[in-house]
Amino acid sequence: MNLIIIFILGGILLTGIYYSANIIENPALSAIVSLLPLSIICGYIIHKKDILISHYKNVIYVYLITILCVSITILLLKQHFNKYIVVSFILILWIILQYTIVYKSHG
Repeated sequence: MNLIIIFILGGILLTGIYYSANIIENPALSAIVSLLPLSIICGYIIHKKDILISHYKNVIYVYLITILCVSITILLLKQHFNKYIVVSFILILWIILQYTIVYKSHG
């Protein structure tokens, strides 16, 4: 039952991002919704305190990598590159950085 609730909440989150960005065209609200502090909310569903502390420490690295990738995305989009190519490239870069920096070093 818990997995169903988590799945539904994820769907609500993505719907909120879509609605705020595409329907009401409010990029500030879509940014807030997309970066809803899910990493903090995870404190409700991670049971062991030592795992939770480690989770929060790793979140710092994840956020730093995300900030770097978002900055690169903005720079590339301002250069008029295709948004699908930019987003795809950045997602691949983000995954590689997360794996090499966070998962291998701190996992």
